[in-house]
Amino acid sequence: MKKFYIILCLIATTISSCIKDEAPNAEADIVSCTLKEDVLKRPPIIENNKISLMVNKETDLSSLTPIFELTPGATINPPSNESNNFIIPQVYTVTSEDGKWKKEYTIYVTKDKETITHYTFDTYTSKEESGRHYHIIQETDDFGAITMEWASGNSGFVTAAGMDGLADDPTLFPTYSGEDGRDGRCAKMVTRKPKSGFVSIFAPIAAGNLFIGTFGEEVDITKPAVATHFGEGNIFPYYPLSIEGYYKYKAGPKWTVKNPQNGTDYENTTDTWDIYGVFYDAAQMYIDTQKSYLDGYNVLTSPYIVMIARLPRAERKEASEWTPFYIPFKKFEGGTPLDIEKLKRGDYNLAIVMSSSEEGAIFNGAENSTLCVDDVELKFSEDF
Repeated sequence: MKKFYIILCLIATTISSCIKDEAPNAEADIVSCTLKEDVLKRPPIIENNKISLMVNKETDLSSLTPIFELTPGATINPPSNESNNFIIPQVYTVTSEDGKWKKEYTIYVTKDKETITHYTFDTYTSKEESGRHYHIIQETDDFGAITMEWASGNSGFVTAAGMDGLADDPTLFPTYSGEDGRDGRCAKMVTRKPKSGFVSIFAPIAAGNLFIGTFGEEVDITKPAVATHFGEGNIFPYYPLSIEGYYKYKAGPKWTVKNPQNGTDYENTTDTWDIYGVFYDAAQMYIDTQKSYLDGYNVLTSPYIVMIARLPRAERKEASEWTPFYIPFKKFEGGTPLDIEKLKRGDYNLAIVMSSSEEGAIFNGAENSTLCVDDVELKFSEDF
C-alpha cells in the first residue's frame, strides 16, 4: 500500500510539473462573434482579418456590443462585451496568451437592405510590405468615413517586386489609384510581367485586378489563384440587375501564355479586359464546403452561382476615351436557382471583379495591358 501511495505521488508530481511547464498559447484568433443586442440577420462571417455582420435595418449602429470567443488565453482590445460605434468599421486587436503575437480584425456591420453599390474610386491608402508601398483603393461616404476597401492581388506581387528589384513606387504594382479619372481619381490596372525566372515559371504575368472580397494568405505557388477570395463577406440581399460604369482600355502588344510547351490549343491570342459580377449562394456553399467565397479557379463555373453579369468577349473593345459600359445580370445555366426566401434572409453574396487581362487568373495576358475604371454602379431591385 505504501508503494502504491508513493507511485500516486510521483504521478501527481509529474502531471503538476507538466501543467506548470506547458508553454503559453501563441494563437491570437477570434473563434466566434455575436452581438449582445440580438439584432443579427445572419450568422457572422469570420475571415482571416475581417468579420462581417448583417443586422436588422432598424438597428442603431452607434452603439453595439460584440461578444467574442477567443483562442485559449488570448485577450482582445477593445474588450469583449463593451459597446462601440459601428457606423464606421472598427478594428479589434487580439493578443496571444504568450504576448508575442497580435492580430487585427476589422469588423464591418451592414444593415439589412443597406449595401454600398456606387463606386467612385476617389480614395486610397498606401500599405508597406517588405520595403515597398502599394495602393489600397477605398470607398468613402459623404463625411469621409471609409465604407469599404477593394481587394487586389498587390500583396501577392510583393515577392515579384522584390526579386525584380523594383523601386518603391506604387505605380509599378499591377493595381493603383490613377489621377486621370472622369471626375477625380480612378482605378488603374496594368498587367505586369515578372522578370525573375523563379516567379515567372508559375506566374508569367500578373494582371491588374480589383474585386469585392479579400486576398487570402494561402501559400501555394503552384495554385496562386486560390488566394483571391471573390465575394467573401459581401452579403447582398437584393435582386441584382446590372453593373454600369466607364472604362478605358489598351491591350499590351505581346501575348504571354502560361506553360505554352504543354501543347494546349489556346483560343485567344490577344488580350482584352474583363469586368463581371457573380451572385452566388454563400450560405449553402459554407454548409457544404466551409467556405463562403469563390476563387480564381471557380469564380465563373461554381455550381453555387445564381446569376452572372459578363459581356461577351467581342463586346469588350479598346477605348482611348472614357466609354460607358452596361453589363446585365443573367441566370447562370447549371448553377443554383434563385430562392426568394433565401434572398430575403441574406444567404447570397455578390462579387464584382475587374481585370486588365481576361485570362489573368490562369496567367495568360499581355504585358502593359491597361484598364482604367471609374464611376461604377451596381443596379438592383428590392421588389421580389
